[in-house]
Amino acid sequence: MRKFCTLGLSLVCFLLVVLEGRCQSVLKEINLPSGKIKNIQAFASGDNFYLLYDVFNPKKKDFLNVTLQLKQDGTANEMLYEHKENAILLAIQDEPDSAWFYYLVEEDRSLMIRALRYDHKTNKSKWQNKTIEIENNIVGIIFDKTLSVIAYDDDLNQLQYLEIDRMRRADNRSFEIPFSLKEYYKRITVIKDNDPLTSIEQGSSKVKVYKKDKKIILTIDHTLYESRSSPNTDVLVFDIASGKQTIRNFPTNARNSFRSFIHNDLLYRAISSTKILQLEIFNMLTGEFINRTEIRRDTTQNPPPIYLRNGRTFRTVKTETVNDLMATTSVTDPSVVLFTSDSCTTLLWGSYYVKDNVMIVPGSIIIAPIATLLASVTTAAITSKIEPYGISRYFYTVEPKNENSEKNLPLRQRIDDYEISVEREKIFYKYKNYAEFQRSTVGIYFDAKAMKLILVKF
Repeated sequence: MRKFCTLGLSLVCFLLVVLEGRCQSVLKEINLPSGKIKNIQAFASGDNFYLLYDVFNPKKKDFLNVTLQLKQDGTANEMLYEHKENAILLAIQDEPDSAWFYYLVEEDRSLMIRALRYDHKTNKSKWQNKTIEIENNIVGIIFDKTLSVIAYDDDLNQLQYLEIDRMRRADNRSFEIPFSLKEYYKRITVIKDNDPLTSIEQGSSKVKVYKKDKKIILTIDHTLYESRSSPNTDVLVFDIASGKQTIRNFPTNARNSFRSFIHNDLLYRAISSTKILQLEIFNMLTGEFINRTEIRRDTTQNPPPIYLRNGRTFRTVKTETVNDLMATTSVTDPSVVLFTSDSCTTLLWGSYYVKDNVMIVPGSIIIAPIATLLASVTTAAITSKIEPYGISRYFYTVEPKNENSEKNLPLRQRIDDYEISVEREKIFYKYKNYAEFQRSTVGIYFDAKAMKLILVKF
């Protein structure tokens, strides 16, 4: 981590890899009765990986609900139970002998969390009688052994943290916010601590909420034209155990757009323009400025390449350069994301663009209509591993932990290179989703032409 702090980021930067798609294996291929599919979801919990989808059966002329329980070796068991209509599945909590399916439902004009308990031994399921009402605006869901719901009370201007364990309220706290989030709460992104699947889209959010150990961290970036005073980043830290909160302000002279990201108690702030990219680093706890690095527009014949992911077409390419990234900064949001693995710390740096925040879905993927209140729920964090619908441009910088670590590519870069290699074979997926599973990651891909769901383990 020392090199990132002193920004010997010097370009170990642009480790834009020659090795492509060699660190993965196909976990499972699932043949489908048709090329029409909807409501694909994937959850990992304990020793099990759960895949859920609705697929059209031409013989019955209707959609069938399918839930598969998969093991590390790829063996699958279909689970039969009563599916909940007009509901959002939030998480699955696994136990040695059962699994808890947490749903967000609308009942009597209120949002409730309900649970179905599935018994692995008897293959029987039962809906639990107890419900938990969610009174405020949901901004995100995090599952890490238990279910954490983060909501915003726009009347009291408070952030609510609710932890649920097998339908028991394990914790429930509210924290006052010194400034209003009313105009932002539908665009708040919830970040799971050190998640290697955090995307450029999530990093481009101007308001972020992080859950780290027993702390909730809220950051908001006020740019020059949005701030009442000078541009700055506010960082609020809420201690879940004690209820205490602290606030620290990080001013900047940036006249252009910027976005921040918290990692290992450091604040990283990316500032972009058409001629230069800047990255500032601060100590989040003390406010101390640590360093700044710059990448200037390359006027040579060979500027470094970047990755481009297009969520509209589900394509991943490496045909543009860092100059293209800078050229689009007037219409994109900057983004920076960090995560640490056993071998290295990776910084993902780039920009994100989506037109009018419109969700565009390929024709073969069908979004089922849901009830009015549920339709208003901000589900960005619930579906955060699904391919974002806009355009992401980015590159990777890597800080190895030891001399032998440089050959280990970042997880997301391995995923990128795999998807590029597949597209070279003229195979174009119509859906992408990702889930962590026992210290590895599973990519869920839908090949509409072959009528297959393909699970790839990275």
